[in-house]
Amino acid sequence: MASVGRIVYAGSDPYSGGSALVDADLVTPRPLGVTIEGPLESSLEPLAAALHLAFFLSHDTGNSSALVETYRDRRPELFPLAATLIDLRQRAGFEDALVALDESSRSD
Repeated sequence: MASVGRIVYAGSDPYSGGSALVDADLVTPRPLGVTIEGPLESSLEPLAAALHLAFFLSHDTGNSSALVETYRDRRPELFPLAATLIDLRQRAGFEDALVALDESSRSD
């Protein structure tokens, strides 16, 4: 069996994230030897999490409502940023959206 030695993630996923399972007893025949690092301890963490939320707010994938409700309960502060990301995607190119996000983060 091949193994992955290290997993690094930017933003937490309150709906289906599995990083909390690192210490769970999964009854494996041998230690997995996986190092899991994250979420980032910077302003990129809410951006990464909001990108995830924005995708599901703007795409009906069949399970979107459950995911959105989980975010509403556990990470409600991400909704304004997710709405901004959706708006920027609709009216600007990706590069313009990143510049606008950078400028808005400096005004805080």
